Amino acid sequence: MPDETVTDLAAEVERVIEKENEQNKDFIEDLKFKEYAGEDRVISTEDAINEIKEKGDTVFTYRCGFPKIDALMENFEEGELIVISGAQKNGKTTLAQSFTQNMCGNGNFPLWFSFEVSTHNFLKKFPKLPHFHIPRRVKNHGIDWIEERIIESQVKYGTRIVFIDHLHYLISLGQSINTSLLIGAIMRELKTIAIDRKIVIFLLAHTQKIRIENVPDLADLRDSSFIAQEADAVMMIKRHGIIAEGIVEFDNTAGIYLLANRRTGNLDHIELILENNMLREMTFNEISERKKKEEEEKQCKSKFRIVKSDYYSTH
Repeated sequence: MPDETVTDLAAEVERVIEKENEQNKDFIEDLKFKEYAGEDRVISTEDAINEIKEKGDTVFTYRCGFPKIDALMENFEEGELIVISGAQKNGKTTLAQSFTQNMCGNGNFPLWFSFEVSTHNFLKKFPKLPHFHIPRRVKNHGIDWIEERIIESQVKYGTRIVFIDHLHYLISLGQSINTSLLIGAIMRELKTIAIDRKIVIFLLAHTQKIRIENVPDLADLRDSSFIAQEADAVMMIKRHGIIAEGIVEFDNTAGIYLLANRRTGNLDHIELILENNMLREMTFNEISERKKKEEEEKQCKSKFRIVKSDYYSTH
């Protein structure tokens, strides 16, 4: 047999063997996936719902004690990341503390991370200190440390609700990464913790300065659009007041604006009033009275401006 024929025959045999090896490799690969039974295996929706029924998994929901907010949210559900936002000194922490007081009254005892003020100043804001949990000492602001304390609190106290005040304390100022992207990464990690640990996380976050006459908007969230994108709900609080002689005069009322609500889609604006250092929803009569008073003050100041103008025009 000529050498060329032998060479061609050998090459053909090699190709056949290579093809068979490739087919065997594909078969083994297919078999591996076909028999895969890991906890992250792909299953049908019917199997998924049957597993949930067999395990008796219950999705826990919680009320904040503000009837209109609870109705709009259809309560707060485990696995959710809720953002409470507003400009500085507009009542974010007071609102979160009011939620806490109400939740404790319902037998749900949150874990609090207060980075902005000392433990003493934080606790003394409650008119009557409720029972909940805090780290004895804040050792750092990292996500890993926060998650460890959450797990500790769950094991010790069965914690299912967490408050973090506030987002910008979780940002390391020494990092050169884009602030918006860093905030997005932090939001994603917090959302993952909420899902994995089956808890609700309330995260306080600053907005840019909002003019007294303007209604808050998601675009007012400070430093990153990822805050709204990654959150399950965003609510903004804004104190009410009037501008007198160029100075803003705040009263003891505020509006809370539910601007994003992924699960139910319900959005609205609720009027609040500060009473005994805590916030609550205003009644219909209180809202009517406030609007009447607001209108009277506007008319009074308008008359004052006219009188003042007439005085200068005649002197």
